[in-house]
Amino acid sequence: MPHRNTYGRRNGRRFLFLTIVTFVALVVAGSAGGRTNEAPRNNGAPTVSDTQSNPLTAVKPGDTVQGNNGSWFCNPPYPGMTTCKFDFQWERCNAGGGSCVQIPGAAARLYQVTQQDAGSRLRVSVTATNYDCNQPGTECRFVSVGAYSGQTPVVATPVVVVAKPASTGPPTITGIASEREVLTATDGTWSGPSPITTARQWLRCDAHGDGCANIPGATAPTYTVAAADVSLTIRVTASATNSGGTASALSAPTQIVTPLAPRPGRTTLSIADVSLPQRLLVDRVAVAVRPIRTLAPFVVRFRVSDTRGFRIVGALVQVASVPPDLTRPAAEVTTGQDGWASVTLRPTAKLQLRKGGSLYLFVRARKPGENLLAGVSTRRLVRVAVGAPVVTAPATTKASAIGK
Repeated sequence: MPHRNTYGRRNGRRFLFLTIVTFVALVVAGSAGGRTNEAPRNNGAPTVSDTQSNPLTAVKPGDTVQGNNGSWFCNPPYPGMTTCKFDFQWERCNAGGGSCVQIPGAAARLYQVTQQDAGSRLRVSVTATNYDCNQPGTECRFVSVGAYSGQTPVVATPVVVVAKPASTGPPTITGIASEREVLTATDGTWSGPSPITTARQWLRCDAHGDGCANIPGATAPTYTVAAADVSLTIRVTASATNSGGTASALSAPTQIVTPLAPRPGRTTLSIADVSLPQRLLVDRVAVAVRPIRTLAPFVVRFRVSDTRGFRIVGALVQVASVPPDLTRPAAEVTTGQDGWASVTLRPTAKLQLRKGGSLYLFVRARKPGENLLAGVSTRRLVRVAVGAPVVTAPATTKASAIGK
């Protein structure tokens, strides 16, 4: 009977069984230990968009930008999620795209652009985290992988809009609206960012304050009313300027400008300010001695005014007797600051001193440099009373008694 090798057959069947059990155990162990989990892999870079996921073409302070995950391989997903866990960190780069630094506190999906970002570019770093059990010889662990987005356009530098000044009170004019009077203007009141500079321009307007035109060169705070302003009104426009622009405001008109006329505190006027149609007048005469009873020199004073009533300073006064041989020639004199001129006359022997007599004086007042027969000059004939000489009776003395 042949010998059967039952031992070898039994060992072969045992080896096959152990191999199958070992394979199944490894498969089960691999499944139970999670060895199919892998680290995240980025398949498409993150992006930056507006909040509607539209690509950015321009960015300015105040805009809100959105970080988008990009495309990732996450198998299986993060526990309790349908994909990896994603974290965001915004960074600020220079205009050339370099020297990027993290923006403190900017770790959300959305970021509002600030003034500090002006002139820079922005990007977002997206970090994907998953549970990795696919590294041989290591325990299962959380693994994070990061990726950067492209950069935004350079954040626009904001244009600071400064409000131009606004008038809170119009300019005003004080003073008398009369020829040769001085008017004073204020610039009004203004609001707005400082510094504010102001300027003014005087205007000549019609009697109703309309139809105004600039008075050439009249930009000072004061204005001396001119003859050209008579029967019109004066206004002033004030302008205020700051970095935001210029604004202007207009004063109310003055009263209608009146011609030059005397007033308390202004009663005299220089002869240089007298011109046609005004004329000079010799309106007062004062004789130191009345009547004239001797041939001694005497003083006559003459006041010169104009047809407006001003006392005239600097007028020339010439006096001669009629006929001229009754007094010696007198020099032409000038009126003083009070408008008076004093002339000393010296009678000749031809002046008859008699009761009820008269001495007539021809008086001329004129403006220096004008034609003697024209201009503003004036003439007047003045009578000075003449009387008989006073005869003084000789003194009488009582004879002394002799021999008493």
